[in-house]
Amino acid sequence: MKIVREVQIYLRWLSSHLLPLSLVFSLLFAIWVVLSKIPDTSIEAMAGVKGAYFETASKRIATQTEKDGFTLNISNTDNSSDIIKEIVDPKTKTEAGFVAQDLKGVDLSSVESYGVVSVRGMMLFAKGLPAGSDITSISGQSVVMLPEGSASTQVCMQILNSYFSAAARPRYSFAKSQPDAIDQYLRSASGAICIFDDYQSPSIKQAALAPQSVLLPVPDALALAHDSGWLTTKKIPSGSYSTNPRLPDSELTTIGLPVQFFAKKGLHIGAKVALSRAIFSEFAADDAVDDRSYPYFPEGNIPHSHRAESIYGGGLPWMYGMMSFKYAVVADAVLSAYGVWLALLYFLTNLYMFAGFVTPADALQRRRMRSNERFIGRMAALTEDGVHIRKKDVKHLERLRSSLGRSIVNETHVVESIDSILSEGKKPGSVDS
Repeated sequence: MKIVREVQIYLRWLSSHLLPLSLVFSLLFAIWVVLSKIPDTSIEAMAGVKGAYFETASKRIATQTEKDGFTLNISNTDNSSDIIKEIVDPKTKTEAGFVAQDLKGVDLSSVESYGVVSVRGMMLFAKGLPAGSDITSISGQSVVMLPEGSASTQVCMQILNSYFSAAARPRYSFAKSQPDAIDQYLRSASGAICIFDDYQSPSIKQAALAPQSVLLPVPDALALAHDSGWLTTKKIPSGSYSTNPRLPDSELTTIGLPVQFFAKKGLHIGAKVALSRAIFSEFAADDAVDDRSYPYFPEGNIPHSHRAESIYGGGLPWMYGMMSFKYAVVADAVLSAYGVWLALLYFLTNLYMFAGFVTPADALQRRRMRSNERFIGRMAALTEDGVHIRKKDVKHLERLRSSLGRSIVNETHVVESIDSILSEGKKPGSVDS
């Protein structure tokens, strides 16, 4: 029987304290949720060869993400074809980077694409060749490229090797960086250079305007791109480098290398938003020459970022227009992770109220009313017994009287009770200091 009585006492205590306990635990849980969604503002990105496109494009993104409070830490590698392996591998610290290669056979389940930001053209220049020459004219010549493991060089060699037998292939040499490759070509008396880049970039213009330099087209570019399953074509308009004389003298078609930005799926939603906004800000453009709009998501089974797709098509979510970016990313993360549960809780709360049950707010209000009634009762008993009332109790009574006087439902008997106590308390000697 003693145990039963103790259980009953405990249950009564628990029922009387259930509301405040639930509110405390709810508040602690809410604080934990918010703190757990504060993002790490550092993003580890890997770029390719120094001075080449991957690095310059990564720096453009870093400038934009910095404005949103996210730092893009860029590291370089000569083997840019290994960047996707670094991003895919969960053991590496690399979280993002540009990729331009055939991805067939690569497990991309842990990463997502933020789209193709540009298509780089195969810029193949040679010296000492007559006008009208094409890729087949450089048999046996020396061709300078970026480091052998770079994505640009891998595709250059793939295309060149498809045109020549082993004995007739050009001789490949590999520079340490893009500026070094351009410098070697400019200083050479003959030979060629093969780099995937924007045909309007300053370094490519240098190569195009070098004495006796000829830009060589790839006549079978469309067929080669189609057969690869991932490459595309790129047009170079006539007069791109000079109109007098016209260089090139006619529009050329070459191989196009799609450059995508990839990142780990596990990135914080704030980092995803910052990257998406930076990519769209830096690379959104319509290419009138090739009739493309950037950024775009390539066809196939490559997983892409739905958040990036949403931002490219409709801008930032609503919370980013209502608060600073720093706080918006936390709200975004909370809603992304718990939005379904919050919606369900809202639905159940409304259903609970519709069914006529007491809401937590009503229960708290009733609890406060009962506490106030007990306090007023104690004060009334003290005045009847002639006991002096402390000043802090008088102030509390005055606050209660003021709040009741402003209430929509004027509880007259309570007001009269308080007035009676206060009037007794104002008599000389009836209030303790």
